[in-house]
Order: sequence, then structure tokens, then C-alpha cells
Amino acid sequence: MVTGRDNGSVRNTINGGVFLNTVVQGRDITVQLPPAVPTALGALPSASPAFTGRSRELETLLSLLDPTAQTAAVAVCAVAGLAGVGKTELAIQAARTALSRGWFPGGVLFVNMHGYDNARRVDSSAAILGLLQALGVRNEHIPAESHDRARLYHSVLSTYGEQNRSILLLVDNVRSAEDVRPLLPVDGATRAVVTSRHTLATLDARLLELNVLSQQAAVDNHVGAGQSH
Repeated sequence: MVTGRDNGSVRNTINGGVFLNTVVQGRDITVQLPPAVPTALGALPSASPAFTGRSRELETLLSLLDPTAQTAAVAVCAVAGLAGVGKTELAIQAARTALSRGWFPGGVLFVNMHGYDNARRVDSSAAILGLLQALGVRNEHIPAESHDRARLYHSVLSTYGEQNRSILLLVDNVRSAEDVRPLLPVDGATRAVVTSRHTLATLDARLLELNVLSQQAAVDNHVGAGQSH
């Protein structure tokens, strides 16, 4: 709810939303956040039932995401490796496991940047637009300017965290650190997993590099995938 003006100054009352005065000029707006992120969660790809050979890497990634861990919190995890090595599947398995454990009550946001496909490559501003829409922000409240859009996006993520509804962000197929940097959390509650063929060394992230699966694990994956159809 937003009220009027007193003695030439703006008086605002906000209830359960985000005040966007610094982003939307000339208007006082309250965005009511939804109780969850169903659109974003619905966009998260299904986990493969044939997932084998990565149990150690999965446990490592989950240990970094665990909000109850006693070690220092890791805001961003970067999963790197060759094309087809299983980066996306590992990230999806970790995200769905984290959800099942109740670690991210706000849900999971998923975006595929298509960084290695020039015809479908998504820039950060377009990605943030989609994420804001998934977070329940109406189009008329989303600024056109990239820096304002990013400011709003981070404000919404921060508000989810303040309401004990922290979110996990999964950004897939990232080509460069600069492509993903505007999407990454800065609020201390949101966590992110980024996948890339590059190590993205300039990001402030914990790196998990995937090697090619052993021959037996690759066979197990292939057999399991065939049985699941």
C-alpha cells in the first residue's frame, strides 16, 4: 500500500512488497510478492533418472549450497567442464535435491543463457526480464533500462531473503563472466549455480570442474537412459 504526500515530501507505507521509488520515476508502486515461485520452478528441467557416476560431485555441490552448514557461506558455485560432460544435469540434480530438503523455500529460478549458440544467446538484461516475470513482477513495473532493471531484480531477491524465502538461482550455459555477473546474488541469502564450458575465473565463485566420466560410468548412464524411455 502506498499513501500520499505530507508537506511536500512523499510518505510511503509498504506492506508485504517492494517499494520501487528509486527505479520507477514519478510513481509510487508496491509489488506484492507471490507466496512461491511456481513459474520459475515449473521451468526447471526434470532430473534424469539415469544420473550416475557423479555422486561425489553432487555431494560437494550440495555441501556448498547447504544453508545449515557451519562453513562459510558460498553465494555462487561455478560448474565448469567440456560440452556434454554433464554440467547441467549435475546442477539440476543438486537444485532438486536442495528443494526436497527445504533449503530454498522461495523456489528455484532457472535460465538458459545459450551462451554457445549465437542464434539463441540471451543477454543479461533479457535474462533479468524473464527472471523478474518469473518472480511475479508485472511487466509495467519492469524498467526498460538495464541498470534499473538489475536494481529492481536484486531488490526483489533481497526481499525474498528478508522474508525467509531464500531462492536458488541456476544459470545454465554461460559463455563469459560478464554475461552472468549482473544476474548473480548480492543479498547474502540467495544462492546461485552457474554452468559453463569456461572456468569463469574472474567471478567470485567456488569452482567445481567436471572431468569426463569413466568408461563404466558412461556405460551405466547410457543404459539407464535407455531403460527410462
